[in-house]
Amino acid sequence: MMLSAGAYTIPFVWRVWWFGEFLFLLPLLRLIQLNRLYWWYGLWWGILVYGFHSWPYIVFWPAHMQHCVWWFPYVFIVYCALYTSIWFAVPKFISQRAFHKNVLLRFWSFSAVGWLWFWFVRNGLFFVHGTMDGWWLTSPLIPLTALPPLVWGSFYMGTTLLEGCLFITQTALVSFLISGQKKWGYIVVLALAPFLIGVYALHNIEMKEPRWLEQVGVVLPARLPS
Repeated sequence: MMLSAGAYTIPFVWRVWWFGEFLFLLPLLRLIQLNRLYWWYGLWWGILVYGFHSWPYIVFWPAHMQHCVWWFPYVFIVYCALYTSIWFAVPKFISQRAFHKNVLLRFWSFSAVGWLWFWFVRNGLFFVHGTMDGWWLTSPLIPLTALPPLVWGSFYMGTTLLEGCLFITQTALVSFLISGQKKWGYIVVLALAPFLIGVYALHNIEMKEPRWLEQVGVVLPARLPS
């Protein structure tokens, strides 16, 4: 769980670790395979992840707000973590039903709900305020902008589908390693394609200086005589 939270959050600070966004699901999928992923793991995962994202509010909020609301950032972190615990509860719920022996079903249900969870965070986390707004800066695609070609596909597929490719890549990789079925390997390649095509396409594009740039001037500020 700690490895997953670290792989997800560290790239937001040190962009050189951007590849962590392609790995953060793997420790969680391993816990699912062992049938040891519990809902309260999601609570702690959410507290770690969204606590990290909220640290500026924790530091600066008390200095600029009344003392009666100093606790607001902490309540907000727990609010986010409660939803994460629902996401983590899905595999355990399925394991208690008829498909308890189908570990791949647990993998893909967890991945699908996680994908929907990130969509909810970006688009509807603040619905309690009566508006469908979200926290889009928590998207796992943000650290990938360290290499802009990686997110090239978002212009054509949209953010939601490209995030889905992140989830599919990791889930299909684990499915391939466990089952050995080639179809999962093909799915890994297909899910990686939007990222790889962007890197290849933009790497081979020669950026030319536009002609209109020569006509652009800069007016320096000057002090008028008194």
